[in-house]
Amino acid sequence: MYDFQKNNKMQGDILHADTYTEEEAAEVFQDLTANVKCVMSIVNNAAYTSMMEAVDNIKKTPFYKGKIKQYLNKAIKAYEDYEKNLKWGSVQGIEFFAPRQLTPEELEQGNKQPTKEQLFDLYLDVGAMAYKRSIKELEMLRWQVVNALTKHNMEYKKELSYVCVATAIIEYSCSVYDQLIKEFKKSTHIDFSHTFMPFRLTSVFKNFHVASLEIGYAATRPDDRIDLNNSDNIRLAFRAFENAIMRDVNTFESANEAIEDNKELLTTDKYKAYRENYDTALEHYKNGKGLERSPGVS
Repeated sequence: MYDFQKNNKMQGDILHADTYTEEEAAEVFQDLTANVKCVMSIVNNAAYTSMMEAVDNIKKTPFYKGKIKQYLNKAIKAYEDYEKNLKWGSVQGIEFFAPRQLTPEELEQGNKQPTKEQLFDLYLDVGAMAYKRSIKELEMLRWQVVNALTKHNMEYKKELSYVCVATAIIEYSCSVYDQLIKEFKKSTHIDFSHTFMPFRLTSVFKNFHVASLEIGYAATRPDDRIDLNNSDNIRLAFRAFENAIMRDVNTFESANEAIEDNKELLTTDKYKAYRENYDTALEHYKNGKGLERSPGVS
């Protein structure tokens, strides 16, 4: 169990004894962790998948070289580090995918301890299934970007559209994290931004953003810079994609589907603790605390 009161490294994240009992502190932290896992598994997977599709497409153009190639590789490496640190790392004593210890009663019943790998694989599955649910909206967003680039007679407009969309979604994943932390602070009066920072794709965005800017400079004429944020069609298409993602977040359909699909690999008993976390988070949203839409692309 995580002990907030003994960890003096926490930067404003301490649950003071006069505010929370030990049991309440554990319950609050479990609830927040479940929410972060569920939400960020969905938006971060969308960010990663769109990034890799963008890299695959930009490799088909003359732009994949020099500084652009360097920063794209840095962005991929940053995501790989994010997954590695999330799975195996420990931030301020917190192991986000360490399975809780089974009770003596559960052990007596023959329940087996789930492994960190199994819990982390479930986390990845949730995001992958949510991404599939938003494919239609994502394709519409790309189509609107292609239309905008076509008006400027852009060469490689299809390949460039993947870069534009990936940049927006990676930035969006960071904004969702920031909004979650803001809502946590509002409800608990505690700043958890440092505690859950491993879930924020900060380095991924910084490196991919530099690459996308360089691609833009290389692909356009100096007198014809394109601002896609001025396109109402693109903004509406992004809202549709965002609504698809948030709909899945608030219903947890992908989380439930991932659990169901993994039953053959892992028994129900092994998933019991993790499923309880999802159910807690789902109840949180049912009570009217669902994640609101972020400002989106600005």
